[in-house]
Amino acid sequence: MRDLHGPARRHARALLLVARPCLCRLQPLQDAFAGLGAAQCGYCTPAFLLAAQALLAVEPRPSRAAIKQALAGNLCRCTGYLKIYEAVELAAARLRGEDATPARETLYGHA
Repeated sequence: MRDLHGPARRHARALLLVARPCLCRLQPLQDAFAGLGAAQCGYCTPAFLLAAQALLAVEPRPSRAAIKQALAGNLCRCTGYLKIYEAVELAAARLRGEDATPARETLYGHA
């Protein structure tokens, strides 16, 4: 990584943070994906996590449009995309130190 500079170095560092195993607890993105049901079969999950981590490394408060754009190269056939977008938003808030909890309708649907 010594040969990388600027955005390439930050991107490589973000990838290492997601890929590094942690036996003690899930990373914020992993926890949000699991908690909101954004990962169903798991086939697409690694790519979504990597793309989301790269986005959050450069934009700690992304808009929904920015999240959609950052994840646009990944396909999911199980969940649709709403729970994935919500998981990225939740993880971003938690990474900023906010005491974020998912909305009730996100977890249980509309009442």
